[in-house]
Amino acid sequence: MKKSEQVRDFVKKWNSIHPLDLWWRKKHNVAFMSKRHKSISFLDQIFEYYEDQYYNEVIEEELRNRGLIDEEDDRPEDEKILEMNNEFEKYLKEKGIDG
Repeated sequence: MKKSEQVRDFVKKWNSIHPLDLWWRKKHNVAFMSKRHKSISFLDQIFEYYEDQYYNEVIEEELRNRGLIDEEDDRPEDEKILEMNNEFEKYLKEKGIDG
């Protein structure tokens, strides 16, 4: 097996074992095994993931309460979340709250 295949297989295996690590690296545009990647702990990644999940739930609940969510919207979830985030940021600005 070539070295490039070994590296590719290692990265694939790593990503399948550590999906939150992959999520974190994509979110922050961090290269695999870079200095920054090596400096982050799994606990930091987990806490950030759950914080993001909670934040998205709060945004969705607020928008649903304001009647701004269409229950029959069939767009991809990430597109909906981005729109919800933008709406929530707009709401915070209207209220004079730094988001």
